[in-house]
Amino acid sequence: RVAGSMLAMLNLDFAKPGVYSMMGSAAMLSSFKRMSFAVVMFIVGATNNLSATPIIMLCVTVSLFVSQSISAEGYDEEQLKRKKIPFLEPVVPDCIENLSAKQLCDALPVEAMLRAETTTAALRQALAVAQNIQIFPVLHSEVGRPQQCIGLVPRKRLEKVAKSVTSSQPGSPSGEIPNVQRADDSA
Repeated sequence: RVAGSMLAMLNLDFAKPGVYSMMGSAAMLSSFKRMSFAVVMFIVGATNNLSATPIIMLCVTVSLFVSQSISAEGYDEEQLKRKKIPFLEPVVPDCIENLSAKQLCDALPVEAMLRAETTTAALRQALAVAQNIQIFPVLHSEVGRPQQCIGLVPRKRLEKVAKSVTSSQPGSPSGEIPNVQRADDSA
């Protein structure tokens, strides 16, 4: 906007000063986020002026070319690396590219893999056998089909359920846990 105002003061007003601020914001946003089409659509949509599309596309293209020649990665990825903040890489490493999720999981004791409907005894056994596990998988199985993980349950929630449910509840002689959707997390 400053450049546009200065050109207007010199009677070299090629465009209104606001157009230069749109061009600058499009250039900064596209170089920062490494996006092209989305930035053009965002800025053109914000201004509601389709005639500005070609010049904004030019600014975005030049901005992306310059930012990629300066740095191979985006600004936010560079900051994460410089500050040594752990994050997931955007590209899968070659060593695990052809592995399935099941192959990447830690080996768990069979007792730690909870069924969707389980008993108090099985729940307490899972908690006792897997002392170092903080999140337990909940599995669903049908006859003739492999087991599916339908959810994860934190240890704290399981401990609360185990503490609140006893195997001698009326109407539940087998020690089956009643349908508990969610235990209160406040402790």
